[in-house]
Amino acid sequence: MRMSNDLVSNEHGVDIAKEYQDFAYIVSHDLNAPMRHIRQFTGLLLDGCDQTKLNADQVQCVDFIYMALDKVEAMQAALLEFSRLNTRLSPFGRVDVAVIVDRVVQSLWGDNQACEVDFLCDEMPAVWGDEERIARLFYCLLENAMKFHPVIQDTRAISLSVYFDDGRWHFSIKDNGIGLKLEQCERALTMFKRLRPDDYAGIGAGLTLADKIVRMHGGCLQIKPREHNIGAEVVFSLPEAVD
Repeated sequence: MRMSNDLVSNEHGVDIAKEYQDFAYIVSHDLNAPMRHIRQFTGLLLDGCDQTKLNADQVQCVDFIYMALDKVEAMQAALLEFSRLNTRLSPFGRVDVAVIVDRVVQSLWGDNQACEVDFLCDEMPAVWGDEERIARLFYCLLENAMKFHPVIQDTRAISLSVYFDDGRWHFSIKDNGIGLKLEQCERALTMFKRLRPDDYAGIGAGLTLADKIVRMHGGCLQIKPREHNIGAEVVFSLPEAVD
């Protein structure tokens, strides 16, 4: 009876996960047309009137419409990406993390002259997994480490370290940014939960996507506050490469 109950529970969990994936796809995909129509008809209304006669409040309302559309479209794109994580997997293979990190670093701040980045990185290993997903994982996490810093802070200190244990590579990404409280760590992994929505751009999807990718590779992702609330640490693991 215990085995039967466990089987039913597992099947129920699979059903719920599939329902969520389907729901996320519907929300992200099928709402594209209505949102596109709102943008198009707003533009037509503006084209059909003398925009020089709009007062300040009316101009602000138009700006709010376009900002809201931009945000909803970004949220739709994130939901669509999340829903596709389980459905568009490439065969697992050997992934050179050093190559991926180099690409991500160049993409994020290779040409960024606005601030100085002090990036310390261990020698990166090869892991076993979906190369596209793992690249997305490191992009999301390093982008977060780069983004959440006080505006007046000129230098970002980011470190990426790794060690091997029990068939898996364990990674740690630390930064010296604004940090977070212990009670906020779990909430930060929830889709669209932004801890500082008024201070930083974004929609709050990166950590959720990263967490999902790590779990797809048999690991777990944790966020930890650092001492004295100076920055945060993200730890996760990936399987070792199979020769």
